[in-house]
Amino acid sequence: MFCTSGSQAAQRAKEGFDMINVGTDSTAMAESLARNLAIAAGTGEGQRDVGY
Repeated sequence: MFCTSGSQAAQRAKEGFDMINVGTDSTAMAESLARNLAIAAGTGEGQRDVGY
């Protein structure tokens, strides 16, 4: 079951689903982009250094 949020995934788990994907690639990319833009603009929280 593909879900677009943690709360939706929790609901599906309560309904008995046992194979649940929390989020999609487009959701993950959009959230990451928004978070990193906020950090760059000085309005977001610090970022863990991850990468190359």
